[in-house]
Amino acid sequence: IWNMLNLAWNGAVTLGGRDPGFVDSCFPEGSGAQWDRFWEEIDIPASDNDAPDIVTHEYGHAVMYYAYGSDNPSPGGSHSFNDDLQDPSLAWSEGWATGFMLALRPDGRYNWSEGDVGRNIENFSDSGNRDGNRNEGRVAAALNDMIDNENDDNGGNLDRGRNDADDDNMPNRVSVETMLNDTLWGSWHDDFEAFWADLSGELSGATLGDANEIMYYNYMDVPAPISCVATKVVSMSTTSPDGML
Repeated sequence: IWNMLNLAWNGAVTLGGRDPGFVDSCFPEGSGAQWDRFWEEIDIPASDNDAPDIVTHEYGHAVMYYAYGSDNPSPGGSHSFNDDLQDPSLAWSEGWATGFMLALRPDGRYNWSEGDVGRNIENFSDSGNRDGNRNEGRVAAALNDMIDNENDDNGGNLDRGRNDADDDNMPNRVSVETMLNDTLWGSWHDDFEAFWADLSGELSGATLGDANEIMYYNYMDVPAPISCVATKVVSMSTTSPDGML
């Protein structure tokens, strides 16, 4: 447990460019892992001694809490990756915590314990969600796509993401420091798209264009990438009014 927490702290400092300060952590404590806002502590039950993704996820909640001046936009409550219409503030809080975890444990999956199948976040798929701002998995997937080395598209499956867009930013990745130190810390965002409005102001050129496409690909409410618009314009201009080429 100490190693898990130490990795999370080191990640915030070295990758994120920000020391979150003392994060009280209790082990073994309670029956379910959580960031307790009242006591300002991470509670880790004995059963999670082999759950580094969970521990790092909860540390991500603590990082957001202190970045937002000892507050968190999430209303709390039960949640899962399968919730198609989550409260946007809940989706943002949970998605950030998972995205933070994946930046430090970059295998593209959320595992509840070592060795389980877990949930694929790198190629996140949800048949009922087309509003990414309301699903924690899509928020986490978008953050992960901006940070990681992997490039992917929907492979023809709309449950994974929009057509004519992809995660293809390997040469133009967004750093964790830009997300955490430059955008999150000392700010406030009700949801992921509000965070993106600030994050996009820290980006430019190809990095901004690729990150915007990642947002669009993950069903966020942003302008379609120029490449998609250009494809549609060309398609319209090469088709005659009666449908004959």
